Amino acid sequence: MNEFVALLLYAFSQGSTARLDRRVEADCFFCFQTLLGFLGDDFCRALDQDSDTGVHTTMRQFDNSLRLFDPEVLEHLCSLGVTSEHYALRWLLLLFIHELDLQHVLRIWDFLLSFGDELRSAAFFVAAAMCHNLRDTILASESISDVIPHLHRYPGDQMENVLRIAMRWILVCGLEIIPKIKNASEEEIGALRVKFNLDGKSPMTPNGTRKAGWFTRLFSS
Repeated sequence: MNEFVALLLYAFSQGSTARLDRRVEADCFFCFQTLLGFLGDDFCRALDQDSDTGVHTTMRQFDNSLRLFDPEVLEHLCSLGVTSEHYALRWLLLLFIHELDLQHVLRIWDFLLSFGDELRSAAFFVAAAMCHNLRDTILASESISDVIPHLHRYPGDQMENVLRIAMRWILVCGLEIIPKIKNASEEEIGALRVKFNLDGKSPMTPNGTRKAGWFTRLFSS
């Protein structure tokens, strides 16, 4: 969890050690404590086997998120012996800090924190979008050794596209879909795919059409 503190220190000090003072320390502690309110259950070993919270539940929730948005990618990863613990566990536990350079991590955090108390749900959208964005690479992979390097060393220049995909899914499905699919069956996920007209292929909008208006302008720069 020291990774969280390091990033917060950098952000509050604006990257300068000259700005480190007691005020920055207090702000970092407050924000770190708040983050643990959203993420702390995943770091509690006693909750690992809990059916409603804890790290195993988080991984099941991610699997269902990817099954909702791109089941073909999930199935191919599983066929290669790649489980969510191999890559998404680190993504979601540390909010993508380990995967990217500082510039891109700050961009992701800016996106996640814009959702306030729903940042945890937003993180599942981003994680699924990261897989979807690499779908061609993943589907072309023939072994675990082919695919894992791409997931562990994610291309930072792809993050804006990842966030576009995540935001379009959020606009279509709503953040509230993530808690609902925590314990959903494959049949229930399939029904939701039909409901939201998700084809799982186009990196544009889920139904293959481009959103117009403020959202398109937001990411067009």
